[in-house]
Amino acid sequence: MRILLCLLLFNLLVGCGSFEIKNGIYTQSEFIEYINSYLNDKEQYLGTKRVNFTIKMYFSDLKGTVLGTCFSETIKRPDKSTKIKKHIEIDLDFWNRSKDCEKKLVIYHELGHCDLEAEHIEEKLAIMNSDIGIVRYDFCRDDKKLIREFFNSAKDKN
Repeated sequence: MRILLCLLLFNLLVGCGSFEIKNGIYTQSEFIEYINSYLNDKEQYLGTKRVNFTIKMYFSDLKGTVLGTCFSETIKRPDKSTKIKKHIEIDLDFWNRSKDCEKKLVIYHELGHCDLEAEHIEEKLAIMNSDIGIVRYDFCRDDKKLIREFFNSAKDKN
């Protein structure tokens, strides 16, 4: 019985991807490369790597054409204050079949929602366009212009 419990614990710790904390983002290790890129670009354009909320990012089985999603959870504390926790779910099937640039695009898009509180932009080619398929080709060819516009629009909002 003890061996079975040890194996189960080992599988939970190693088999599901390890979690790390990166500047307020609690995440599975598979996302670290893309989070580092986001935080470095955020520092370059906005002057900070700090995220605005505690965010937990993990894989999920999302339905339909949804590649990723950001949602908030409000937690009431005993002193009646509240804390907002944000979650990002990334579809595992999408992740396993995607190129690096597509993964990066979805991570930036979802962090745009959760960290920068950005809304969708439908009328132009932008990271925050809800149809990632429209943006994917240009982003994968040369992401620098779209990333600059992404952070500049966040700067203009504040």
